[in-house]
Amino acid sequence: MNAGLAKAFSYDVDRVVMLCNDVEVDEDFYKNLAIIEDTIQPTILCPSVYFLQDKNKASYTYGNLDLEKWSLTHIFDESIDKIVFPDYYPASALVWDRKSFLLTEGFNKDYYCYWEDVELSFRCKNLSVNLQSCQSLKIHHFGRGTTGKKKIYSTHFEEGKEKTKKIVGC
Repeated sequence: MNAGLAKAFSYDVDRVVMLCNDVEVDEDFYKNLAIIEDTIQPTILCPSVYFLQDKNKASYTYGNLDLEKWSLTHIFDESIDKIVFPDYYPASALVWDRKSFLLTEGFNKDYYCYWEDVELSFRCKNLSVNLQSCQSLKIHHFGRGTTGKKKIYSTHFEEGKEKTKKIVGC
């Protein structure tokens, strides 16, 4: 992702849409993106996510990190407009602006298996980069495109969790 984002921002563009391999954009996605005004503060837009198999069924607008159980869950809440830590955005699709990419330098390559999303959200908070929920940008997510039924998933998930605990101070 970082290499693709860096390459895209090497051109004269202000925003880059980042999509995972198991995502489709809604038919009005790019039309709605074109009318979103630029912000002064660095901002990463976080689309609303619906299921790919049932495009009218909501999946999530953000994720919740339970610091007591260290569990991640997806939440759909149309009223949310800003995602703050310990909440996070499961990054199946993001719209980066140049300022946010330059400040964050993208994803931390030492985190993976969902925890890279949590770590990025935590870093955004520390760097004053807005993670802004954007209801008008709608994507359809298949889900589990990265992990599927792979056994190594749980090992990577637990390793990422332990790394995240250290940055939070647990």
